[in-house]
Amino acid sequence: MARKLLPFVVTVGLIVAAVVPASAREAVGPAARSGGGSHSGGVRADFAYNTAGSLGYLPEYGGSNLSWAQWFVTAVHNDTGIDLLLTEFGFPCCGPATSDYGWVVWVDVGGMTFPSGGPTTADYHGGFTPLDQGPCTIPGSYTYVDIVSEGIIVPPGAHFVFGYQNTDHGGLTLYNGTETWGWDSVWEEWWSDSVSGYTAVLQVKADYVVSGLEKDSWGGIKSLYR
Repeated sequence: MARKLLPFVVTVGLIVAAVVPASAREAVGPAARSGGGSHSGGVRADFAYNTAGSLGYLPEYGGSNLSWAQWFVTAVHNDTGIDLLLTEFGFPCCGPATSDYGWVVWVDVGGMTFPSGGPTTADYHGGFTPLDQGPCTIPGSYTYVDIVSEGIIVPPGAHFVFGYQNTDHGGLTLYNGTETWGWDSVWEEWWSDSVSGYTAVLQVKADYVVSGLEKDSWGGIKSLYR
């Protein structure tokens, strides 16, 4: 049964959001972006992943916190065989400062799926202020969030979920086979962005957690491919 638009208004942190069901979502774009461009971030890392396929990818579309989602997340499988220390997030977004759940991480959700609970059930979380505080319709720059000091370790084989709170607009690209989900604060559930034909753009970096001889050996292997 198709969902209908509800005339509810909910408050998320300091954000007042009238939420549109997934079937009625509309992305803004393509159009001129705000901001001054982007890059892959300031942190070097052993592991890096972007849902759009390349680091620093600038979105062609924007999803509003009023008509799309209040949080965006994606799942990543740690198939490296090594513990990962999460070091940096990259979010193409704009808007005012987030709540204390501005970035969120679930260390292992058991598969390539969304969390069983809402954003406030995250294992780790924190706030941040977007580089572009808006208003905007299509984010033209990334906000990089350094999380090294949080000590978030993802063990081998785990499927971790990460994402961010959308306080104005978050970056989207056309669906590319990568699943992302948006949190609907009225229905209190995660909806797949692919249903509307899009993938939210999110980026994460991590370092391998190795020690002693393992680190020396791994460094030698990596040097062969530089």
